[in-house]
Amino acid sequence: MILMGDPNIRLSDITQTLNNLNSSLLSGRDDSQVNFPFLHVHPDQRSLFGTNARSDETFDHIAFFIDRNGRHLPSTGDNRQAGQQGLNDYDFGVFNFVELISQAIHNLSFHELTKAQQKSLVKNTKADISDHLPIWVRLPISGA
Repeated sequence: MILMGDPNIRLSDITQTLNNLNSSLLSGRDDSQVNFPFLHVHPDQRSLFGTNARSDETFDHIAFFIDRNGRHLPSTGDNRQAGQQGLNDYDFGVFNFVELISQAIHNLSFHELTKAQQKSLVKNTKADISDHLPIWVRLPISGA
């Protein structure tokens, strides 16, 4: 099963719960698992992807509920190699349109703007586009 949405789950609220759930499932009689990739640092990043306009919270999620027959869905172990194998393999990320708008308007990264410029940009972005950044997952193509 794949879950996608904005459950407004904060990292601190869910991480320990998921770790406990996965430990419980793996110690049972099958190898079921729950994978929330956006609760893991992508191999090309230094920190978690932020999914809000300020990129400082991870509210939006895609989750994989994997049973022993769902081996084609990525497990938590696959998150460590996301995006490293090629264009037909598993990857995940965020489309950071706030960063693109910042560079287009100010010719600076969002994090290089003054606090007043950041606040104004986020306010206008939230009003005109969204306060959430689109998240995405690329799943392997079977047989490719």
